[in-house]
Amino acid sequence: MTSPEVSAPCIAAESLPQSPALPLEVMAAAIAELRSNAAILADGKPLLTQAAADAYSRVATTDFTKESWRLDCEDDRATIALWVGLGGSFIADFAAAADQPRIFAWVLSPVPAAAQFALKELKGRDGRWVPTSLLATEQEFLTWLEGEHEPINAAAISAVLDCGPVGLRFRALDDALPSYFMLREFDCFRAQAVLPGRSPHWERWLEQYTQLTGHRFAGITSANLSDLGREVRSGGTHKDLAEAQVDMGFLNVPILSGPVSVDGIEVPVSERKAGYKVLNRPYSELTEESREQSTAVAPISTSLLGFTPDAGTWQLLRHGSLHQTVLSACLAKHGITLQNCTKHRLELARYVGDLVAAFPLFSELESRQIAEISQMIEVLPFSAGEVIVREGDNGDKMFFIATGSVMAEAAGGIELNAGSFFGEISLIKGIPRTATVIGHKAGVLLALDSHILFRLMEFLPDLAEPIREMAIERLSWRSE
Repeated sequence: MTSPEVSAPCIAAESLPQSPALPLEVMAAAIAELRSNAAILADGKPLLTQAAADAYSRVATTDFTKESWRLDCEDDRATIALWVGLGGSFIADFAAAADQPRIFAWVLSPVPAAAQFALKELKGRDGRWVPTSLLATEQEFLTWLEGEHEPINAAAISAVLDCGPVGLRFRALDDALPSYFMLREFDCFRAQAVLPGRSPHWERWLEQYTQLTGHRFAGITSANLSDLGREVRSGGTHKDLAEAQVDMGFLNVPILSGPVSVDGIEVPVSERKAGYKVLNRPYSELTEESREQSTAVAPISTSLLGFTPDAGTWQLLRHGSLHQTVLSACLAKHGITLQNCTKHRLELARYVGDLVAAFPLFSELESRQIAEISQMIEVLPFSAGEVIVREGDNGDKMFFIATGSVMAEAAGGIELNAGSFFGEISLIKGIPRTATVIGHKAGVLLALDSHILFRLMEFLPDLAEPIREMAIERLSWRSE
């Protein structure tokens, strides 16, 4: 199946073999926002062109526990382009070239209803709380950047993409993107994009996808399952091709492989599963902490970079397939220093779920909700006398005291003990920190990034109300 010319829709989707990975009601929601004539709704029911019907039927009748499709195959790419346009999702290998760093990722429809189905019903994670990243071309990405507060070096971005796929967190122009893909922070909205690097196969897929669906980008998230919020860990947090087929092929979600090279020699298509295993083995044998230091090429998480108000400084927000040393050397050529901001990522402990469940504010939530929050929360030990937040600083986190106590230098000094929270005023009111908070008795904090907090408050009103009430009460202390 080559890239087809779409024609008038005429085939009822309900007459085709059905895929549990894309129910008709989810397809209808996606078609309502489809920007091409590959499909329409007639009395609320999907009607497809022949090309769209062929794509849906082909996915529905393929056993992905035994078969993977090829990113470097024109027919497979065209099928997947239409499938995502209809509301479907897929798992794929991202690599700029056969011998360059690679990851596996889950690509979703940009339509919220369809993406939510994939995240919640297939992946097992409630994506209402944390929006997905965006998969787009470099050219499209550059049109979203705000640039005024965080100077953008387009040449440096291009150089990083020469190294492989990378994630970027950025301030976006007003109205550049739907709010579903935006992260609300202290003084702006941010988004995350994953750019696939210099792979001609990915560039061609994005062209086909835009041509056949009219969408400018797709959603993208990590290619792992979630069991009550705890990621399946194998070779990092992501899987190789063979593991993806065994563990996720039954979902009826297409799985795409890309060219792979072992010891500089490209592996034949029939041997790609084994090739992935060879690449992943050295990495999968490492401890999680050791993985942070490994330069091994393995299908792991996407490296995530962030811009700053200083044109000469970028931030490494998450370790991934492009190692820090590679990125630092690349950016140094453009006069940019890479600041490592991943210190606390590995401090998430097994007991975090118990800490969250025991916290009074969360105690009435359902177990699945507690588990989802546990996956998003950060564990921060603190010592007596340590400055945790400083008055006048911008706020990007809210803190929950799990153990120990802190002293807030407001209204003559207020001690907050385990079970209390702080830092909410800056986030709720969009103002700088109103007080300096210092560790009093050493303990452990649970921290939520601002964009996650706002998502939680949006979908959990019972959680939002006491946070807002406390912010109002504490603001009154300063006026007394």
